[in-house]
Amino acid sequence: MITRRRLLLALLVCVTILSIYELVSSVYVSQTTGILQIKPLGSGVFLTVERSGKQAVNLGRGETRVRLKPGAYQLLVTKNRNQDTKQFVIRNKSTTALSARAPVNHNKPSRADLEAIKLIDQLLPFTGPGFQYQITYTYTFNKAFSKPVIIITAPTAQDQQAAVAWIKSQGYDPSTMTIQYFTAQP
Repeated sequence: MITRRRLLLALLVCVTILSIYELVSSVYVSQTTGILQIKPLGSGVFLTVERSGKQAVNLGRGETRVRLKPGAYQLLVTKNRNQDTKQFVIRNKSTTALSARAPVNHNKPSRADLEAIKLIDQLLPFTGPGFQYQITYTYTFNKAFSKPVIIITAPTAQDQQAAVAWIKSQGYDPSTMTIQYFTAQP
């Protein structure tokens, strides 16, 4: 009987400590971040937030609300492989509200870009066997065109080459694509 009581007491202490940790974490996050609230104007708009040229968060489609660390960011609004950008700043304990219009671009992609777009539309994102690598994508943009970029994230050069081999095995020519490699765990 005493053992059962001790076990219940130990369980109660663990649950209490975990609850306190979650509460403190929530308060800390709310005190050290700001909220970005985005309302897309139009359907089919894809939203991504970048900070210093690195993807901070991929928000997907539709109205969204996300917490971000304070700083300068860029909102990338994509539709039909065309993109528009907005600069904004997140401050502690504040909400930044943005509306996002669908961009318009009448330039045509190259044949190599069309191949990369086909790969993106049909197969990506993809994670290799045993989480060996991850293949995702983004687009680089300027006022004239949008260009697909394949992103391969893998811990070693050998794993990166395995990802390239997978792209080839799907019938695509990686040598015609713009590929960025990141050495990290997927």
